[in-house]
Amino acid sequence: MNHSPKTMYTRWLLLLLFCLPAAARAQNNMGSYRPLFQTNPYLKQWAATIAGFRLSAFKYSGTVDFENMLINDSLPQPDNSFNQTFGKLLSYSPNKKKYLDFYSGQLVFDTLLSNGKKIITVSADIDQYLFLGDYTARKVSRILFMGATNALEEAIWISDHDFILTGTTRNDHDFSPFMYIGDVEKRQLRRYLPDNKNIKRDTLYRSPRWKNIRGLNVRDL
Repeated sequence: MNHSPKTMYTRWLLLLLFCLPAAARAQNNMGSYRPLFQTNPYLKQWAATIAGFRLSAFKYSGTVDFENMLINDSLPQPDNSFNQTFGKLLSYSPNKKKYLDFYSGQLVFDTLLSNGKKIITVSADIDQYLFLGDYTARKVSRILFMGATNALEEAIWISDHDFILTGTTRNDHDFSPFMYIGDVEKRQLRRYLPDNKNIKRDTLYRSPRWKNIRGLNVRDL
């Protein structure tokens, strides 16, 4: 059966109008990521530290572009020296070709010997940055500056191109959560904030990733 161009155009328009509300709902809240928060150990623990946590309470609040500030244009693969220091703290894409790093720009590790035992101490800068490492392109770029009051706490890849960032903003003695959905192909980050001010925590967060570093007393962080 042949259809006139006008009929086909009308069908495509109706299909577009039908899909737009669903796409808007998906962007406007984090509810569709619930299975990931139920199964990923890092996201699951992060969410458990926040009183009244509900994914549906996090609403879309805006989009920012990656900073794309080149840090290193000759990234080796593998980078053994870097991996030895920070590798166990980073989040790698499923294909291992990219990683997210918000530690190396803020923390300095020192190794000391005490009574024949190796002890690792950590000192931190006040500001935090998010770096995107790309082994295929052999470069590291700074894609987000967090400053002193905002802190990224977990980074999880959803696919080889998309990822979730979770963190908090410090307000006196409270920590208000936020989340980002990052898209490497679009070079953008969508920000989500809770619609209820009571969704917060009153203590610092320590990622379970720190337990992967031997000789470090996590309680001292």
